Amino acid sequence: MKLKIKKKRLFGLIRVFGLVVLFLALVQIFACYHLTTAGKHLSELEIEATDLKAGNKLLKEEISKQGSLSLVIEKAEGLGFVSAEEVLYLTSGVPVALGY
Repeated sequence: MKLKIKKKRLFGLIRVFGLVVLFLALVQIFACYHLTTAGKHLSELEIEATDLKAGNKLLKEEISKQGSLSLVIEKAEGLGFVSAEEVLYLTSGVPVALGY
């Protein structure tokens, strides 16, 4: 009788142990899948960040070019502006704010 009880108990422990091993294997598979997809997403984000940094660098260079004095002079000449031949300073004995 005790032998039957021990066999049943051993069989029950083996079943529980097998279920625990199966559960842990499923958890590991799920974790590996999750880490793989997260790694792929992280890789895509790193590529996007690199592309954005390169784009920002190009935009900064373009801003520098557009704001350069030589380009501003060139555009002004294209619009018909000319350099002043003579500078005339207007001076008044009364300050402008008090002149009315």
